[in-house]
Amino acid sequence: MAGGNPKHFNLQDDPFELFLLGEGEKKIEEKVFSGMSNTSDFVLMKEDHTLGNLLAEHLKAHPNVYMAGYKSK
Repeated sequence: MAGGNPKHFNLQDDPFELFLLGEGEKKIEEKVFSGMSNTSDFVLMKEDHTLGNLLAEHLKAHPNVYMAGYKSK
């Protein structure tokens, strides 16, 4: 985005920047957490609390998942 607070959308900015990925940008990336087995962080690009909460709640309903959460930047 052009300037100011990146969480705020300015009228002069391209609205498609909010959800369209740039060249070479991946929608989802897994970062394996080496401190604990079977643990990963998943980075979702250009998403917000809507998808984060939906995924976390769905994962927590699975019997083999002990913890799921999200944070939004």
